[in-house]
Amino acid sequence: MNSNYALITANGFYFSETYGALSMAPITLQAFTDLTDNESVNVNVMTHIIKGRIENLLSDGMSFQAANAQAKAEFLTFLGVSGAVDSEFEDLDISVNTDENAILLAFSIALQRNTAALTELLAHLSNDFAPDGEINDQGLINSVVDRIKNYNFADIRDNIEERYSELGQSVIIPNFEHYLNEFREQWDPNIVTSFQYPAMAPPVQNYPNSLLLNLLDPAVTEYELPNANSVAAITPFNKNLTIKFITNNANYSTSGPDGWEFINNHPNGFTLIAQKQNALMTMLLNFWDVGSGTIEYYEDDAVSPTYTKEITWN
Repeated sequence: MNSNYALITANGFYFSETYGALSMAPITLQAFTDLTDNESVNVNVMTHIIKGRIENLLSDGMSFQAANAQAKAEFLTFLGVSGAVDSEFEDLDISVNTDENAILLAFSIALQRNTAALTELLAHLSNDFAPDGEINDQGLINSVVDRIKNYNFADIRDNIEERYSELGQSVIIPNFEHYLNEFREQWDPNIVTSFQYPAMAPPVQNYPNSLLLNLLDPAVTEYELPNANSVAAITPFNKNLTIKFITNNANYSTSGPDGWEFINNHPNGFTLIAQKQNALMTMLLNFWDVGSGTIEYYEDDAVSPTYTKEITWN
């Protein structure tokens, strides 16, 4: 080779963290790199996005090192990353438990689509970023934000851990959840700053207009039979919420926990652990016979309930 600088292209199938399966078709990713001190290069979605920006800066007469550093800094600003990132993008590895690797994993998850849609999204993001180091297409940004809103982080983490287990590798998955939330804080116009329990909420996300009384609304303690209710809440970013529904041999049924981790103790109640932030979590609950119970709210890892209410249904 006449130069230590190379454009590397990788083509192949990939594992989708959100779907928990291999892609149905291959994808092509690229990376500009300095091979002077590198024996290996990891080609990934972040190296792919900044490639065009590096090319433009090189054409303006900037050195490779300066162009790469500027493109990296500009892209991290777009992601909402506040801390310093010393590693080059091509050195990142999602199987290694560091904050920097968590950034790559978070952005990879944020982009997940089927292969054709992912390829198109990468092309649009790359083209938007290349001229000025900014992504200004609000439609593109909104599509990524909306995707993240609907993720169940616990399921994604389970998918990744199961995949590495299948490959015979024992790894600690880095804290990608934090950086997905940082991205949303950067770009989501609707930020929730307190725990919310709406009076009415849909029992499932796919039917937003099918509103039912929310069992978690603190103002309501009596319910009529027969009765279908939602169990809904919104947690702020970087906050946790656990709900405990405690009853004695009650006749009820639940279905479709969406955004909740559901721990069943039927007929004596259940526990819900929040898996989404700044997004509605909900579930359907039906009461069948006269009964009563207690709901305990544990906000932000509280040891004792931050709020308790007694409810009856008859």
